[in-house]
Amino acid sequence: MNQPPAFDYETLDDEIRSFVQRKTDETRGLLRRTAQNVIAIGRNLQAVKEQLPHGQFLPWLQTEFAMTERHARNFMHAAARFGNKPEIIADLSVTVIYELAAPSTPETVIEQVESKQILPTLEAIRAAKEAERQAREAEERAKQEFLTLQKETQRQQETIAHLTGDIEALQERIVVLSSQTVQINEGEQPAIPFEITAELETLRQQVQQLTQQRDVLSQQVVQLGEEARSAALKRDEEEQDRRIRLHWFRLTNTFQTSLRSLLAEWPSPLDTQAFEASEWARLAQIKALARRFLAECDALTGGSGSMVVDGSAIPPE
Repeated sequence: MNQPPAFDYETLDDEIRSFVQRKTDETRGLLRRTAQNVIAIGRNLQAVKEQLPHGQFLPWLQTEFAMTERHARNFMHAAARFGNKPEIIADLSVTVIYELAAPSTPETVIEQVESKQILPTLEAIRAAKEAERQAREAEERAKQEFLTLQKETQRQQETIAHLTGDIEALQERIVVLSSQTVQINEGEQPAIPFEITAELETLRQQVQQLTQQRDVLSQQVVQLGEEARSAALKRDEEEQDRRIRLHWFRLTNTFQTSLRSLLAEWPSPLDTQAFEASEWARLAQIKALARRFLAECDALTGGSGSMVVDGSAIPPE
């Protein structure tokens, strides 16, 4: 394996060189310790990165620690995210700390790990992140749909206002033209000139057309309002569904993890030779609880002979 080239400290001024070398020694020692040093390592790396000239951080990483830039980002993200609350990650593995510190991890997931709603495992955290991502996407789609309906409603209302103004102007013109009559002979009814009559007919047709357009748009506005209300109700229902699914995920994830741990340490027939009455009584309690659990599962799926979902769709363990 090729050794990385030596980092050239001579290119740095005395103050920065002394600082970087000190942080190098500190970081090398921290790397040999436990996950509790992750924050300190991240702070050191960030401090050096801010001091080194552009383009020299990666060569320093590779020379001193054989560390990739991605690995360094993991440390720095952890320091930035948990520097003020290190107790959250005190007992977590390094890989779990990296996953929690990643910018893609929502604060809600960290809060769920902290409150023990989600187990601190990569599988559980990634599943929770995916659930949150899908929920955010669904919420954003519903929000965009609602905003689109609002904009379309506003546009239609503005068009209706313009049409109403045009209709009123035409009606005023009709009133003016209707008053323009010509006295033909004494004693005869006043007559409206032909050109005025023709214009009046044209204006009345325009008023009728505009009124029809306005009525159609008014109906569309009513429909858009109903769609907007339906979209708002749908968004509320989806949020409630999301909360139910997330709660189910947390509940079953905890159960699955605990059950796997239990089965991994389950006593063998040979071990039961050491059992006394109390141990056999506890086993009977576990069996009774397991039967109750299976009964509850059957109740959710409509009975043992009527599964809601096809068993073939269930992923293998």
